[in-house]
Amino acid sequence: MHYLPFCFIILLQSFLYGQTSTLSGKIMVAGTTEPLPFTNITLKTKESTILSGTITDDKGNFRISDIAVGSYILDIEFIGFVPQQIDIKVESKKNYDLGIKYLTEQTEILESVTITAQKSTVEQRLDRKIVTVGKDLVALGPSAADLMNNLPAVSVNSDGNISFRGSDNVRILIDGKLSNLENPADILQQIPSNTIKKIELISNPSAKYSPDGLNGMINIILKKTAKKGWNTALSTNLTIAQKEQYNSNISINFKPGKTNYYLNYSNGYGDQVTDGVVNRFDLNSSQVTRNLNNRRSNVVRIGADFTPTSQTTLSIFTNQNFYNALFDGEKQVLFTEESQNNFALNDILTRDNYTQVYNTDYKWSIDGNLHFLELEANYNRFESDAKNDFRFSGATTVPSYLENIDDQRSVFTLNLDYKVPLSKKSTLEIGGESRINKITNTYIVTNAQLENSQLQYDRDIYSSYLMYTAYPGRFEINVGSRFEYYLVNARFDAERSDKELFSQKLFSVFPSVFIGYQPSPESVHQYQISYGRRIERPSFNQVNPIRQTTTPQILATGNLGLTPQFSNILEASHLYRLGIGTISSGVFYRFVKDEINRIGIFDQEDPNLLRLSYDNFERNQAYGAEISSNLKLTSWWRTNTSVEFYTRQQEGAIEGEKVSVRNTLTNLKWTNNFTLFKQVSASLFAFYSGPQDVLQYRLKFNYYINAGLRYNFVNGKGSISLNANDILGTRRFAFKTFRTVFQEGEFLRDTQQVFIGLSYRFGGKLSSLSRKKRKSNIKADRFL
Repeated sequence: MHYLPFCFIILLQSFLYGQTSTLSGKIMVAGTTEPLPFTNITLKTKESTILSGTITDDKGNFRISDIAVGSYILDIEFIGFVPQQIDIKVESKKNYDLGIKYLTEQTEILESVTITAQKSTVEQRLDRKIVTVGKDLVALGPSAADLMNNLPAVSVNSDGNISFRGSDNVRILIDGKLSNLENPADILQQIPSNTIKKIELISNPSAKYSPDGLNGMINIILKKTAKKGWNTALSTNLTIAQKEQYNSNISINFKPGKTNYYLNYSNGYGDQVTDGVVNRFDLNSSQVTRNLNNRRSNVVRIGADFTPTSQTTLSIFTNQNFYNALFDGEKQVLFTEESQNNFALNDILTRDNYTQVYNTDYKWSIDGNLHFLELEANYNRFESDAKNDFRFSGATTVPSYLENIDDQRSVFTLNLDYKVPLSKKSTLEIGGESRINKITNTYIVTNAQLENSQLQYDRDIYSSYLMYTAYPGRFEINVGSRFEYYLVNARFDAERSDKELFSQKLFSVFPSVFIGYQPSPESVHQYQISYGRRIERPSFNQVNPIRQTTTPQILATGNLGLTPQFSNILEASHLYRLGIGTISSGVFYRFVKDEINRIGIFDQEDPNLLRLSYDNFERNQAYGAEISSNLKLTSWWRTNTSVEFYTRQQEGAIEGEKVSVRNTLTNLKWTNNFTLFKQVSASLFAFYSGPQDVLQYRLKFNYYINAGLRYNFVNGKGSISLNANDILGTRRFAFKTFRTVFQEGEFLRDTQQVFIGLSYRFGGKLSSLSRKKRKSNIKADRFL
């Protein structure tokens, strides 16, 4: 009871002078431009009696009200960071702004070698899970695609295709923007893992973000240093398999003062082999394939950030991506009992892609991240020229022929965001966006059985949003809605067919609700629940009706009449912080209407030919649970474990017959990192994916094991990595179809690899004030 006299004096002063004050500030990670949300802020007396407290919001801001005249101590604490204590003296009624306070990550000191941020960390925010990429994850592979497979709820198959929570309806963004590339696996292969700073897993984005992607978004944030002077990082690596692959990267940053300039260049080239076999039960035949893929890529990123005043930031950058590929495919169709019917196809494809991105962003921070106005313009252009040489031989009537596909796409996006505080514990955000998308695809072929054609596909999206955020007590509440007008005009001209026209106008509303709760600033528990409505628009490949033969027995086309599919997502999660790490768990339910999926039907005139296309199916329901941990079990052993169970039910119609499939998907991941010596570490990664059923086929189980070693030198500025991937040679894509089409197959890439990597960084000896980051909330609405 020794604190009662002190409390009485405080109350008496408040009564006599009738004045209380407000204390506010912002917490950020030292040496970066990143805010630190959910930091514990505690106001104490000089005798260490707790008077009040709060936690920082997702922008790192905090505010404590009703503070009487007196002297106090402000405690700032967050797990994994060095705590701070600040002496506070309140002398009169006013708002005290402490400005930005920086917390430093806790470090391990090993004989004068200081190692910081070596390990990856997982942070749960209200609308996303953020994985800060440490050297333990970087060591697991050379590219972003290799790194992604080690994240909770994310899976990457041997072809580089990404799924999130058992669904491939997910948007992949780089610094909040999606490339014009149709397949995100292509761009992920070109991003070195050591250039990645953070990865945001946004399973249920709020109304502020575009609703594209039924299962949410994965946003990859690249590094951009904030240290003064010159900073340079170099890396190179070699992957040895059936063929060799090479990658290298250089990053240069120069910050003389209020201006920050940066340049990043990366390249990659080499060959990759894919072997496969497909057995047709009805024809008693086998299709054996071997594809050699030679790829070369060069990616350049140049940009600058200008801060003319403490409240304004102007940022500009451009990405230039040059990609060339040569695919040499050999496919043989072998009949077990009638070898005289055997035939073959040699398919030689050359592809030249050029992707350009130009971005300008202006932000006026009227009151930090509580009150600001931001305007952004982004232009994205993609040009592709593909030439295919099909050479048939053996018992087939299909003539050899050439085809050329010219693909041009552009997206112009203009976005405006405004945020204003309504009270001490509430804010309002409003904004609007225009997205103009134009695609022209021209197809020229020498085969008289096919038709020269052109597709013009224009898609415009106009949207606005309204979002309210409040912090009542220990709760954080975010409620909003996005309003969107969607307009499509398409025209398909084929030289010997009637003209096809398609148009669609659609107005949609996408509400979202998030509720977060932490029992107290000192609590190790954090809870949240959310609801959102989302949309998945047909991709260009899914609507493109131009026929393309992919194998001697398969003809793939799109469906111009596809309509968008919609989903409603409800999820709840819990984060538990231990002294040795974190454990997160969650459950979700997803309902999809008019689901877009593959459909395969045999040609009525040619039973050897399987026609693949897309269609809208009736519905898809899924629910599941996931639990993951990031634990430091001993001083030398850190482990990440992820277990996911998803139950999915699909309903639709195939050739007029109603069908329904229900199954449970299981994914297991286990990453272990071991400190063997002061400068030597090892890693071991295991993955298992169980079988899953779709309406027409079943995907078989898949598993593999990776292992690696890493040696750090020159006080951690340099490193050498040696990895062995798919040690057992078991990583595969295997399937069996059981409805309409009866066949099974398996495809194996040369994933059994040895990876050797070298990286080194230098410069940045001067510390500096944190550079303002124009993307406190990365926008996720810059894609097709």
